[in-house]
Amino acid sequence: GLVLVAIESILSRQLVSNTEKLSEPECKLIAARMQKILLRQPQAGAIMREERNALLTNLAQIDDIRQLTSSGTNYDVEAKDNPTQFPVEKVLGGVAWHFMRDQALSEIDRYCSRALQELNSPSSKRLRIPEPRSPIAQMLVPVFAGAPDRFDANEVSNRIILCAISIRGYRLQHGALPKSLDNLGIEPRLLIDPCTGEKLIYRPAGSDYLLYSVGPDGKDGGGVPADSSQTPIVGDLGIQPFRKPSNQNRAGRWYRRVPHMRPPVLSPNAPTLKE
Repeated sequence: GLVLVAIESILSRQLVSNTEKLSEPECKLIAARMQKILLRQPQAGAIMREERNALLTNLAQIDDIRQLTSSGTNYDVEAKDNPTQFPVEKVLGGVAWHFMRDQALSEIDRYCSRALQELNSPSSKRLRIPEPRSPIAQMLVPVFAGAPDRFDANEVSNRIILCAISIRGYRLQHGALPKSLDNLGIEPRLLIDPCTGEKLIYRPAGSDYLLYSVGPDGKDGGGVPADSSQTPIVGDLGIQPFRKPSNQNRAGRWYRRVPHMRPPVLSPNAPTLKE
């Protein structure tokens, strides 16, 4: 599922940069195709259930610590030269390993069950789930901790791109911007902001418009883009990410004006914003 998110984010770059070059028939064709794809995509909950089941099944079949870490052989080699050093499989082998494994299985199952329950709520209303205490579970759980936010951010981007293409087609056909996203003929569930459970924000403004999600903090910032490199993300999300300069104040690929959003808030000594 995370690989799918990465691939979609890469492919969407060209679509975003060429949206305002599309003809009316192209907009209708692409919007219809996107709707079919997005409606058929597996949801985050289904992907996480599969990942949880695979993780628990594989972990339950591990009977030896050496199957989980590659350091067992190294410890054996070192133990021959140093009799006071015990091989890791002796320290964590037998009953001790089985106890740790079973504890990790129980904690991972409880953690994932709670995480799946929280997925039923918009991201801004989800509760933070305490991470497990056992070292084995702590090593395996992080992928589940960050996955929902990545799925939501990708879903937000996909839905905003779909709306932008449909708005482009509507304007070419009617000579004016739609008054509401409801006028675009998009499946209603694809107009919902995953961060709030309510509609994406759309505000016509002269010849342009604002189109954004309020982001995982659940607060409407008026369309000012969040810095997506920060954790947690505070601010609104648009058709593409925005990231402030890093690495000695050098501007990267995503340091540019986000279409259909307000200018970002920059420090006085920040580099000039790209268009």
